Amino acid sequence: MEVRPNSTASVVLPRQSFGVSSFYIYGTTLFIIIATISWIWFNGTSNTKEPPQISPKVPFIGHLLGIIQHQAEYFLQLRTRQSWPIFTLKIFGSRIYVITSPELVQAVFRNSKSLSFEPIAFKGSQRILQMGKEEIEKLGASPDFKHADYMDKINKGMHASLQPGAPLFEMNSRALNRFAVFLNEIDTTEKQINLYTWVRDHFTLASADAMYGEENPIAEDLSLIDSLHYSRGLVKNASGLIQARYRDITASGCTADNIADWEIAIVMATTMNSVNGAFWMLCHVFSDPQLVSDLREEIEKITTRRTQDGTEKVCFDVSQLQKSCPLLTSAWQETLRAEDVVVSQRVVVEDTMLNDTYFLKKNSMVQIPSRIMHESSDIWGADSHIFNARRFLKPNVDSMSREQRKLQKQGFVPFGGGSVLCPGRHFATTETLGIAATILLGYELRMADGSGALKVPKGKKQEMGVAVKIPQNGLDVLIQRKKEFEGVKWTYDVGGEVKESDMVF
Repeated sequence: MEVRPNSTASVVLPRQSFGVSSFYIYGTTLFIIIATISWIWFNGTSNTKEPPQISPKVPFIGHLLGIIQHQAEYFLQLRTRQSWPIFTLKIFGSRIYVITSPELVQAVFRNSKSLSFEPIAFKGSQRILQMGKEEIEKLGASPDFKHADYMDKINKGMHASLQPGAPLFEMNSRALNRFAVFLNEIDTTEKQINLYTWVRDHFTLASADAMYGEENPIAEDLSLIDSLHYSRGLVKNASGLIQARYRDITASGCTADNIADWEIAIVMATTMNSVNGAFWMLCHVFSDPQLVSDLREEIEKITTRRTQDGTEKVCFDVSQLQKSCPLLTSAWQETLRAEDVVVSQRVVVEDTMLNDTYFLKKNSMVQIPSRIMHESSDIWGADSHIFNARRFLKPNVDSMSREQRKLQKQGFVPFGGGSVLCPGRHFATTETLGIAATILLGYELRMADGSGALKVPKGKKQEMGVAVKIPQNGLDVLIQRKKEFEGVKWTYDVGGEVKESDMVF
């Protein structure tokens, strides 16, 4: 039978055949184009010397989901997939360079102009401290951050006030004497406390007294930090650190309200990480009875016991806590190695060749997860995941090769580094050592269930903004004063001169 050209069959069938084949052709072509563009965009780099890239398990958004879900612990998970000293994460159009090599970390710290902390400080001041752009610009921030000096202006005064010497130790003495008020209330009868909240509350009050004087907003109302303190003219009673900050900030034209905004940052910096560090140190030390015994023997050498005005007192020489207590300071360093998980951050403000090896693209982020280095067996040896209070003792350090000592020095960064090296590291260290020394010498700590030595608790998931781990639930313990110190009052004085070389950080 003849089929006419204008019949239904002759018209419809070819069109159906053409439509189906075209759909597959166009669809396949479009898929290939999109896949090619995506591959080039996702895997391509603008410079062949950029750090190697880790592709996410979920295309495009995998790294973002990983950071949201796992926070800073995501970097540890990525580290198990490769051993590169630096690698790139792409999230949409942005780059994050993650650095795990001690040598490259130090190169970042040296390159503070092109790898800047200023943009992060700027944004943090706006979001956390609720400061306006104009307030921050009064302190010298420039739009491109290449010549920003508002952080430098504040940090120089802080560093000068917190250098080893009489002003620093006097501030430490003020903090410790305030903390002693709480310790003096504990007698030879066992008392149950949550160790974390107990340390947190008393440490915060003691630090506030040391910085701002006895008449400070925190002592009167823990939720109150505002310009009232300065409006009443009480800055004259504050420490040299706070007075220096007050002068620098007011010289920039800032008001009392502006200053109050800034002081929230100081309170946070002084307490958040130091509280956690002091807690972990007590947990680790009191989990080892032999270590407690050895530390008590060492601490006794820097104390004097005397009767004054009918009251028996034990006095600690604050200036000797780091200089003459090597085991105590080693235990503190090991605590930070084990529990400090700070992720240092920088913004690439201009194209940079890092260490003459890796190209870092402008407007990218640099992330330095210290935990990777602090737990590395390549840096710390086979026992890197074990708490060893004697790890930092001089004989143990001297027994290592020169290369290993250098590697450990470069890879131990609990207080950051470079232009934003924490200015309060000496204050935090001395205050923590003073509190730990007093509790070690004069008190017993054991688990609240009566099982004996403390059991070190687990920490919470590491969030991006946390520098020292936070315990999951604190730790319920029994504390009591040792009978040989019944009725004794603890005091702290500044003794002899101390050089910066005597300090551990």
